[in-house]
Amino acid sequence: MRKRLIVPLVALLAVSLAAGTANATSHRGSRMTLDVWLERGTGKLWLTKRTVPRVPGVATAAVRLLFAGPNAAERAAGVTTAVPAGSRLRSISISGGTATIDVSRAFAAAAPATRIRMRLAELTYTATQFPTVERVRLEVAGVVVHSIAGAPVPQPAARADFLRRLPAILVSRPAIGARVPATVTVAGSADVFEAALTVRVINERGRLLARRHILASCGTGCRGRYSVSIPYTVLRRQPGTIVIFDSGGGSVAHPHIVRVPVKLSVP
Repeated sequence: MRKRLIVPLVALLAVSLAAGTANATSHRGSRMTLDVWLERGTGKLWLTKRTVPRVPGVATAAVRLLFAGPNAAERAAGVTTAVPAGSRLRSISISGGTATIDVSRAFAAAAPATRIRMRLAELTYTATQFPTVERVRLEVAGVVVHSIAGAPVPQPAARADFLRRLPAILVSRPAIGARVPATVTVAGSADVFEAALTVRVINERGRLLARRHILASCGTGCRGRYSVSIPYTVLRRQPGTIVIFDSGGGSVAHPHIVRVPVKLSVP
């Protein structure tokens, strides 16, 4: 009997997270940070963060932020989105770990299969950041779709369906355009040769301020996490760049290089 009572409560909580119910509360002045997965480079996911006023429907908020696309600083750094302009979220419902996401017809606009798969990856990664969501079932104007312009749509879709869309080096901190403290934390995940990474802090003139050699928790065919705190010194606030690259282990010295424009701070 106890088990039967628990399941409906979990389902009710999941729906509350997606749509916002009378049981959910929002404290005045409180804010929340949500992951929004966009695109940077050629068909690779890029993790961005959005800090917004706290609302009950966090999954709804995250997908709407995705549909809003990159901000000005991200666009200047080459961040884009495969989600078609005019795409609109109609509704989200969550049950048993699956989020059914109903979108407008604009989301199903025709495009090459690689672009359609990219927009599905952005939606799936953004929606599955929450512990109540493991999979995404896509609906377009209330109808479950199994293909868009001839490109298959996994139903339901999970992150595992889009692993190839992850870049070799993914940066979760700092965000593009962020003001970073005089000891900056650089973190993310990577799948690179022998898990070896180098992180550099560069000033506005391109001069090296600090450097660290680190190891991700896994590498050479598996994705591992990394995190390092690096102190640097500048005499005034200025633009800067965090650069992360791998050793390669082959003929190419640094096959994967990621640059994150930031704002440097004085101690």
